[in-house]
Amino acid sequence: MPLKRASASRSSAQPESEHEISQKFVNAKARKRFELEVKERKIHEEKGFILKSGKDFGLPPEVAVTICTHNWKAFATHPSNPVLPMVREFYANIVSGNQPFSMVRGVKVSFSAPSINMHFDLEDCVDNFNALLESVRGVELDRVLQSVTVEGTTWMPNRGEGIFMCARPTLRPIAKIWYHFIRTRLMPTTHIETVNRERLLLLHCILEGKSINVGGIIQKEISACAFKPKGCLFFSLLITELCLRAGVDINSSNEVLPNTAAISTMAIKRFFHSNSKHPQEQVPPPSQVGNSLLAIQQLMDIVKHNLVQQQKFWAFVKDTHVWTKRMFKLNLPKKLMNSPKFPDEILLPYVPTTLDQATPSQVLSPTDQS
Repeated sequence: MPLKRASASRSSAQPESEHEISQKFVNAKARKRFELEVKERKIHEEKGFILKSGKDFGLPPEVAVTICTHNWKAFATHPSNPVLPMVREFYANIVSGNQPFSMVRGVKVSFSAPSINMHFDLEDCVDNFNALLESVRGVELDRVLQSVTVEGTTWMPNRGEGIFMCARPTLRPIAKIWYHFIRTRLMPTTHIETVNRERLLLLHCILEGKSINVGGIIQKEISACAFKPKGCLFFSLLITELCLRAGVDINSSNEVLPNTAAISTMAIKRFFHSNSKHPQEQVPPPSQVGNSLLAIQQLMDIVKHNLVQQQKFWAFVKDTHVWTKRMFKLNLPKKLMNSPKFPDEILLPYVPTTLDQATPSQVLSPTDQS
């Protein structure tokens, strides 16, 4: 049953005693983590679909068939409102990375893979996603990219050795919808405009109907989130529901965060029809995306080059000022000091260093830069 927002505010509620506060944490280390790392972290909203009764749940068939294939009716349904203090206490009391449970107000709350799967009415299954994650390489990885993106998409350049990403606008419409879902509900991230290798493989498994161990993925994500010193707290509503199922009490003064940002049918239609209705927002060709990134990288190199020149110039001005001041203090008949040498590096043209080959037209003179 959806939680109602508490009527009493924190300011009007009775302040908690020191004993009540200490009872919330398993040890002094957990309380310190709460105060220094967890207390002020924001909550990352979970989003799901608004499912209606009847055929296809009132959703486009492409979305409904994926929900049915994975038996995700409970998992895909938009969650209600999380209880913020309970979520933060849950994270503070995870004292070990190998610990699949947390103590919340004296109650043991499990977030193991079987517990999460049972909560969503899912079976523990062979995880084809993790198997693919460990094995896919080279040409096969390129095929995965092609299966979820528009024709001609390539990996984003200059991302480092072994780092694979694609631009979110290059995803096919159905992949955009499910990425919108997994980035809040299954494998959360605050990155909106890029999709990394791991989430791209997860999208591929979702759309191809491959078995996915939802509980296993979420357990791993919760453990990783618990030991980050900053960033958003994920799975706030799932954690609230696990706590309530375990028997944790809710105080009337606990802050409840309204969760209103569901993936509605209107939002889904925007994913499918944004290109045709808004030509100015159409996905640019992958080659254009790559060229734009290359141009940005070159522009940053020019800025760095100019910054170094400015530093050398102002160092020269300072040396000249010191020299002039000292010269005036000396008697003119005496031997004059040598003046600082003008740094010739200031006059050197910019030469691209990030490109494999630089053509004469790519070399910008100081006049061109201005």
